Order: sequence, then C-alpha cells, then structure tokens
Amino acid sequence: MSVITLGGMSGGGARNLGPLVAEKLKADYVDRFFLSNVARELGATVEALHQREERPPSRSERWFRVVQRILERSAVTGAGGDPYFGPG
Repeated sequence: MSVITLGGMSGGGARNLGPLVAEKLKADYVDRFFLSNVARELGATVEALHQREERPPSRSERWFRVVQRILERSAVTGAGGDPYFGPG
C-alpha cells in the first residue's frame, strides 16, 4: 500500500489539502482523528496500530495476499467462469 504523508506548520493547510489529494488519486484519506477513533473502538492505542502496520507480514499473511491477488486477477480476466464450460 502506498502512503503519502502531509505535514507542516499548524495552519499550513495540510488538513485541507489531504482530502483533495486523496480524491484526485482516488485513494483513501486517513487522518489522525480517524486513527484515534479506530484505536478507541479496538481498545488499543494509536501507537499500537502504528506498530501493527510497521511489522513485517507473517508467512500466512503473505500467502493470503498471494491467493487474494490470484483470485482478483482471475475475476478481472474472466477466468473465474464455470470450470466445465469456460468463462462467462
């Protein structure tokens, strides 16, 4: 997942610019308020969320990502059709 980080002085406009950049790139916009709400709902801290994201993926997580990519590609190419009569 790609990440774009905006920072700067207080009042510099990053909070206004962030959603606009995300919209142009058709990407999700996540700010610190969103992260704090997620952490509260999970009963965790924002720091714990950051540590979870920064750790390397486990072997099973990597395997599931590979399988997910294969399934997504087969759906896009139409290879996910009937096994006896072909796609579509």
